Amino acid sequence: MRLAWLGLFVLIASSTPALADVTRCSGATANVAFDAGDLGALSNLSGDTGWFPDDSPVQIRLAGQVDGSTHVGMQLQPVACWAPDGTMTLTVQPARGTGSLTSQYGTAVQLYARIHTTVLWETVDWEGQIPVPYIGDLLLAGQTAFDPIALPDSPTTYAQVSDATNPITVLSSNELSAIIDVTGISGGLALEVEGQMSTTYWTNDVSVVGSQLTSASGTAPVAGPFGAQLPTRLAVDGTVEYSPALDFILAFQVRILGISVVNLQLANIVLPLPSFDRDVQLTTEGDVAVPLPQLGNVPATLGFGSAASATLHLSNSGAAPLMVEQVAGPAFAPLTIAPGAAADVVVPASTAPDLVLATNDPTNPQLTIALSASSSGQIDQPPADGAGDDSHAGCSAGGSSTPVMVLLVVAFVIARSRLRCLR
Repeated sequence: MRLAWLGLFVLIASSTPALADVTRCSGATANVAFDAGDLGALSNLSGDTGWFPDDSPVQIRLAGQVDGSTHVGMQLQPVACWAPDGTMTLTVQPARGTGSLTSQYGTAVQLYARIHTTVLWETVDWEGQIPVPYIGDLLLAGQTAFDPIALPDSPTTYAQVSDATNPITVLSSNELSAIIDVTGISGGLALEVEGQMSTTYWTNDVSVVGSQLTSASGTAPVAGPFGAQLPTRLAVDGTVEYSPALDFILAFQVRILGISVVNLQLANIVLPLPSFDRDVQLTTEGDVAVPLPQLGNVPATLGFGSAASATLHLSNSGAAPLMVEQVAGPAFAPLTIAPGAAADVVVPASTAPDLVLATNDPTNPQLTIALSASSSGQIDQPPADGAGDDSHAGCSAGGSSTPVMVLLVVAFVIARSRLRCLR
């Protein structure tokens, strides 16, 4: 006969009390980034003024190209949540203050000139590139931190950095004969440039395990089976907009054989560098592992035998805390088992047929352990064909009835023999 229920389970291994509400969410940290230093190869960031002024015997042409690097990075938190039935979804939350936008740009400038005129009945027809020395501090750079833009409807819709330079002298020469191969040429050439660049970033969507999230409250379904960790792939699709501008001031005086050919004083010559949008993708170096709890092997049956209790061994082979609560059967306090740890619970013998547990393991949200009086740990089987049943109809001395029947037969035979002798 099974012993009556004696009390609460007694925890004899290390564990900590769990909250009444089982936690079924787990998160990780993911660093995503985009880096590029190939802007010089993008024709969109180059420009050319063409020859100017029109109908002038001396014309100038400016060409330029922006080159440099861009960095966009942010830290995101993929969070997996699952229902008691194990259905799991994944959301992406930003880690505030971890966004970074950095730009460093320089500008290459080419200067061309051509002269087509007649001086003292001599035709002068020259065209070539005028060497431009190192520009110097025409470096456009900026850096800003921002709250990561996880999705378009996040509170921060974009991040931007801007930089501008003071006017910088690119070229200044009073010896034109040293840079223009025309007989009898003299005069001066001065060129100044002022640079400006704005870089803007915004997010279009986030890819999570093949699903696109286009809303900050969007979720991506996650299919099982689940193990100790959930490998997660993240990619942020965004746009970087470059808005460069170069403004020039030109002074050009040309004399040939002492005769003035042109005296140009031009300001605000704009080199057309239109805004350019570039699609970028911020990625992680590999998969991001979201830790999950995982219940170790649990026996289907817990046997007591003649003992007053039995030990139930619970283990957590996952990477997140495992929480266990009693649903039916003998009651016990909720417990939490750390990743890689185990807990032994002393279970008093009980008349309850089953012990039902609820866990935050998405693979085993609920499990049933049969309680058995058999010390072998197997559920007792009913006797076959009534064998071993000592409660049949008639009297019973607690043992077999065969010896009693034999004695009755012997007594009956002796009695009949004595009656015959008396006759």
